[in-house]
Amino acid sequence: MSTVPGRPVRCAGIEVHDVEDGAVIYHPGTDDVHFLNDTARCVMLLCDGQHDAAEMDEALARLCNARAVPGLTAPILEQFAAAGLIEDASARTP
Repeated sequence: MSTVPGRPVRCAGIEVHDVEDGAVIYHPGTDDVHFLNDTARCVMLLCDGQHDAAEMDEALARLCNARAVPGLTAPILEQFAAAGLIEDASARTP
């Protein structure tokens, strides 16, 4: 069973800081710091509640001028979810 949210969105308070070859993510709730490569950084930026995993696969392909690879973002999103960095946008209260 997948732990990937339907339309992932960053959890409240998650800070994304771009660095030369990716990003540093700070989770204030756990005081954890995560280092992302450039691909994972792009996936994190797409976690805006507007895209599902398949749409993220397509967006990454456009960014890289390449053919979409189905399921490319799923393992990254699973790791984000396991670390408490993302949640499903539909779980948020308006």
